[in-house]
Amino acid sequence: MCDKDIIERFVDKFGGSILPVKVRKDNWKQTWKWKMSGKRAFAIVGKMVEYMCQRRKDKYNVVKCNQISG
Repeated sequence: MCDKDIIERFVDKFGGSILPVKVRKDNWKQTWKWKMSGKRAFAIVGKMVEYMCQRRKDKYNVVKCNQISG
């Protein structure tokens, strides 16, 4: 994402950190990514599931089942 202010608002709401993505070409804008890991990240993703496509929902559910059974 090029709009760092949007990522900053996301971090303010959910936590985590902002990292710059390497600019690969001189004419490209700086982009940013949000990073979070562990149980807290899984809980945040759980709040986003309803907005995901079916393929991503399926992957989330596989991980959720593995956490419960493992």
